[in-house]
Amino acid sequence: MSHSPTPPTCEPGRPRTVSTALTELHTLLSGVALPKSKNAKSVTVPLATFRTILDLTTAATKAVEHELEPPLAGIATLAAKLDALTEQVAQNSYQQARTYAQAAASEGTKPAHGAPPPKVPHSVTPAPERSSRFDFILRQLDYKHPVLANDTPADIQRTINDIIIQSDLHCGNDATPVPERVFPCVRAVAKLRNGNIRLFWRDQEERDTARMCADDWLPRLSPKLEVLWPSYRVVVHGAPTSLMFDTDIRREEAARTIIRENSFLSSYSTRATDTIPNIQWLSRRPPACKSHSSLVLFFECAEDANHAIEHGIAINGRLLRAERFRAYPTQCFNCYRFGHIARYCRGRSTCGLCAGPHATNSCRCPSENACIDMTQCKHTCPKCALCKGPHSALSRDCPVRADIFARCNFGHQQFGAYYYAPPAA
Repeated sequence: MSHSPTPPTCEPGRPRTVSTALTELHTLLSGVALPKSKNAKSVTVPLATFRTILDLTTAATKAVEHELEPPLAGIATLAAKLDALTEQVAQNSYQQARTYAQAAASEGTKPAHGAPPPKVPHSVTPAPERSSRFDFILRQLDYKHPVLANDTPADIQRTINDIIIQSDLHCGNDATPVPERVFPCVRAVAKLRNGNIRLFWRDQEERDTARMCADDWLPRLSPKLEVLWPSYRVVVHGAPTSLMFDTDIRREEAARTIIRENSFLSSYSTRATDTIPNIQWLSRRPPACKSHSSLVLFFECAEDANHAIEHGIAINGRLLRAERFRAYPTQCFNCYRFGHIARYCRGRSTCGLCAGPHATNSCRCPSENACIDMTQCKHTCPKCALCKGPHSALSRDCPVRADIFARCNFGHQQFGAYYYAPPAA
């Protein structure tokens, strides 16, 4: 995160001269942290810094007006524009504060369990509330040979609905009379770029019935598909590395320990892994040399994840800070493009050091005294497989990589600190 410059202060009661105002303005603008990407088109500064810049510019303009009698036409026009901008900023700030106060006064009720706290409204128009969507994803078990790749969405929809009816899979229990039974029905099908298939259902009951009873109909569609269950990941900072979850038994025991110390996770299921299905360390390598590290908890319920983010997670008697997991772009080590991993890559192998048509581990030094470590080789000129620049494909100097990460960070800001939880029916 970029640092925010501290607005300069002026002695009270002492008017600013043109030279003083311009000097302070130059100091303030010089302290603004600029983005590292060369393709960036905007920079963000705090509101207090913007107000100070506006005040300094106004003060310099007023000082010039007093020194020039009568003032020049250009100075007078600039002063009028600055006065209008100052009035607009003040009016927007008043409207924002008034709206937030009215919202706080009108609510008057305590937020629901696990609901995120109210957010201060921004000057931009808020996004419309997300509508409830009843869907889940069928994941390919073999991405290199995906099934139903040549079938249209209409064919997949018709096939699944026929299989469900033939399997006698209906909502409710078996005591429901046959004429009143409702069979889950697929409304629409979306084929994703990675080969997975998203199924849309008519309501939540049909979606949950089809997902919970997938073993009754999914093998008849294809044995190479599985239901992808959603998970809500939360990063817990400062967790003791004494926690062990390298096996299924230890993972379930660790989940039980966490549930036991956090009352809001009181297991509504007989298995702890139904509440926290997975636990892993944030770093790729196990933190063997650390006493504490960051932990990632996978929650089945968005409300539990939001409650953990808001109130923290207690482990071994210590309350630890938690935040929403931020996933960054995945880079393939076969073609070095973003959005997939080498296991599912369909492109040709590309060297991450010289951009040649071979795997990175096959890159060789052309010198007679060949270098053992190609990353430190001085006999070849590195070339990026993404932008063709003089650096490796993993370098932070790559403008393509910087642009992708900048867009990812912008998306994280739009998502907010909490997960979307559909309103209770």
